[in-house]
Amino acid sequence: MKLYLAIIGHTAAGKESCYIAAKEALAGKLTVSIHHFSEPLNEAIDAVNRILAKCGLPSRLLKSRPNQQDISTELRKIFGEDLLGNSLFKRVLADSADIIFLDGVRRPKDVEMLKKLPNSFLGYVYAPLEEAHKRLVIRNDRPGDAEKTWREFLSEQAAEAESLIDALRPMADFELDNSFHDPEFKSLRAQVASFINQKLNLSEKEGTNVA
Repeated sequence: MKLYLAIIGHTAAGKESCYIAAKEALAGKLTVSIHHFSEPLNEAIDAVNRILAKCGLPSRLLKSRPNQQDISTELRKIFGEDLLGNSLFKRVLADSADIIFLDGVRRPKDVEMLKKLPNSFLGYVYAPLEEAHKRLVIRNDRPGDAEKTWREFLSEQAAEAESLIDALRPMADFELDNSFHDPEFKSLRAQVASFINQKLNLSEKEGTNVA
């Protein structure tokens, strides 16, 4: 049985860490993959940059969080709230992995898309904003993250896309606590594995445990 797990949470709360934890826990037992809502956004940024180049403009639009948030908001205004969800939906359906994670769910329409998938669940991962900011700076995953101040980080959390996350929390089927510094993902591995075991009944049906 295939499982679809969409993980919601604020920036650097540990959404992709849940995927990494599951991949480590399931190594050699089940295949795990991940799809990000930012993938079509980054493709949109690439398209804008190609247009700028054709217009002879030297500036380039970076794949930064503020740019992704702004483009997401504007594209949804023009083409509908389910634009990115539908794009990701097609990619997810073509994925043959046993456990498929979706990172970047932020709106009710995204959850509606998720629920169209069989055996799909919404998870909320929590981390204090102070800890999340530290992780963001250390990780330096996107342009500008390493230099991001606490005030700038809080400003991004107030952006339209991020502000909807808390409203989605009551819709979650399960919650994961990623409050503490855990570079080896021991706590997340245990939590994610426990949920997957429960839904797949692996310990009973297959005589194995993914933890």
